[in-house]
Amino acid sequence: MIDEGSPIPWVLAGPILRQCAPTRLVCWLAVREPVRLRIRLDPDEGASQERVLVPGAPGCRLLTAGTHLHYLLIDLHFDTPLPQDCWIGYTVALQSLTAVDDAWLEHVDWATELCYPDKQSPGFVLPSRIHSLLHGSCRKPHHAGGDGLIEADRLLEDLLARKVSPTDGAAPSEAPDALPVWPSVLIMTGDQVYADDVAGPMLHAIHQVIARLGLPDEPLAGGELSGADSAQALYRHPAGFYRRETLLPRHARNYALVEVLFGGVEKPVFTTDSAHNHLISLGEVLAMYLLVWSPALWSQIDLTPPAHLDADSLKRYNAERDVIEAFVAGLPAVRRLFAHLPTAMIFDDHDITDDWNLSREWEEVAYGHPFSRRVIGNAVFGYLINQAWGNHPDAFDAQLLDQVQVSLETPGAEAHDALIERLLRFDRWHYTWPTQPPLVVMDCRTHRWRSESAARK
Repeated sequence: MIDEGSPIPWVLAGPILRQCAPTRLVCWLAVREPVRLRIRLDPDEGASQERVLVPGAPGCRLLTAGTHLHYLLIDLHFDTPLPQDCWIGYTVALQSLTAVDDAWLEHVDWATELCYPDKQSPGFVLPSRIHSLLHGSCRKPHHAGGDGLIEADRLLEDLLARKVSPTDGAAPSEAPDALPVWPSVLIMTGDQVYADDVAGPMLHAIHQVIARLGLPDEPLAGGELSGADSAQALYRHPAGFYRRETLLPRHARNYALVEVLFGGVEKPVFTTDSAHNHLISLGEVLAMYLLVWSPALWSQIDLTPPAHLDADSLKRYNAERDVIEAFVAGLPAVRRLFAHLPTAMIFDDHDITDDWNLSREWEEVAYGHPFSRRVIGNAVFGYLINQAWGNHPDAFDAQLLDQVQVSLETPGAEAHDALIERLLRFDRWHYTWPTQPPLVVMDCRTHRWRSESAARK
């Protein structure tokens, strides 16, 4: 288990650059306690700027999810536009709200891996026109193919080493194979996490993080029959590892064609073939994001297999553990990448569950059961905090974020269910960024055509 004596890192994940424009800078990070922020921008061209932000002040929203999990949603606006087509170095310093001294912790104190060689701070470029971008999707931590985000980080390091200018569009003659310009944006089009297909070691790490950060328990309506009527009961349940599909609701319907073709095989609401460790509680979803985006907590996690695994599960666990350990080794590069490229995101099905909103029949069955509705709702809840807000902060007003905070404090209560109801009807997941040309991102999961003639269409 985690060594309770070791200090929790100041910054659990981030900083992650999100929507960035000459008059706006959006940034996300997760910290262990509420802090003041000092953000300094040092462009190669033009004057430096510095902002000191206190949680609750304009441009700095704090969301508290547990004793030691706090999200800082940073949305800075500038009367004097930031320069375009040049390097803008920046620093993020933290100051405890409770410490007796006034010491500021710079990034070298909490993320030594954040800078590229020969750079004293992270930085970014605001292009007047996009000539180059990076695109990716479907990032599964226990896939043996390797992490594409590490390759993206390696590309940035190579461009800096070759001194490829982000401003002039010309690669040096001695490096004809280099990209001509610094990528303007990273676009991630779905499945940033696999909520429906989680490796055993990852799930084991998730539960340690939940305990370490003090995330609250969550009553699970509809889980009484399976013995998983709360998050803590779920974590202790014999089917909690590699057999979670037995806890998920199933729906029997009698279709003559199904009887003929498939022998009446019952179709589960959650249709993935790999739902053995499907994330269920809100705490599991929030912990998963921290563990796939940052190396900060992994040094405090013990991946020794749980004692109760049977022989087959233990064999699978050990095989997955090798791949997960390789994934973790690359997370410093992932964190560095996110600190340098504005990153746009949108969900696909695995961010929530396999075949999410596949048909009207799927929706009627999935949303009609309180347990499956909560599972889906928790994944959408986690998506809002970790992905959607940074795409389009204007879509999430103060009243909605207040509702988010109340639900984080009392998961499983009436306010939580009311928020899920609201999020399942929410219709502003799509967004645009004012780049040239514009980036237009469509929501193709909740704005789907639903057949009136046949529920399965």
